[in-house]
Amino acid sequence: MKDSEPFTQGKYQKKFEKDFCEYINAPHAFAVNNATSALEMAAQLCQFEHGDEVIIPVCANCKNIRVYDESWEQIETFVSKYSQINLTHTICPECTEILYPGINNEE
Repeated sequence: MKDSEPFTQGKYQKKFEKDFCEYINAPHAFAVNNATSALEMAAQLCQFEHGDEVIIPVCANCKNIRVYDESWEQIETFVSKYSQINLTHTICPECTEILYPGINNEE
């Protein structure tokens, strides 16, 4: 695993974007490998300008987002509802080590 190519970059990402375009019959699709990139892209698509202030109330524990009617939504629901962005799930290296200790260790 140590020397394998990541599935979230390069040729795999380009193939996913191409296949996804065909699946949804769209001219363009952009895959990103983290929520920060997705939110930055959403901000660009919303044409926010430098200096515009956007405040999103996020739970410090579960990361759900408080919406206008004071209910709470998962970040995935919130982002897809207010943009054309769909998030997917993965596990970062730090959480992989916590959830699956030793999985990345060589034997």
